[in-house]
Amino acid sequence: HRSPQMGVWVVINAGWYYNARRSREKEIGIEGLFSDPAWDILLDLLINETENRHVSITSACIASCVPSTTALRWLSTLEEYGLVERVEDKSDARRTFVRLTQIGRKKVCAAIESNVEAGRS
Repeated sequence: HRSPQMGVWVVINAGWYYNARRSREKEIGIEGLFSDPAWDILLDLLINETENRHVSITSACIASCVPSTTALRWLSTLEEYGLVERVEDKSDARRTFVRLTQIGRKKVCAAIESNVEAGRS
């Protein structure tokens, strides 16, 4: 699913954005203060996609750093907007994976590129 136009720097920046919020939260010492579960899920999916790793629904919920019920609502919202899709695990019917759609991947990469460009100006 990796897009040919998705450069290494996009993935590096995705990782940086994901980890920066965790770092801010740790330094401030107030869990959830910088909560952005939808963005965290999208970044986590992009990072895992580039490493050819499947992401289970449970794993995506953990990546969002919010309670599971909140994360599941965000996953449903992202799915409604066509940014992510659920895919059944062919080897284990009890598990479902989530991944970026082609549109979701393009939009996440565009948002990262926009943030990088904004930081340069």
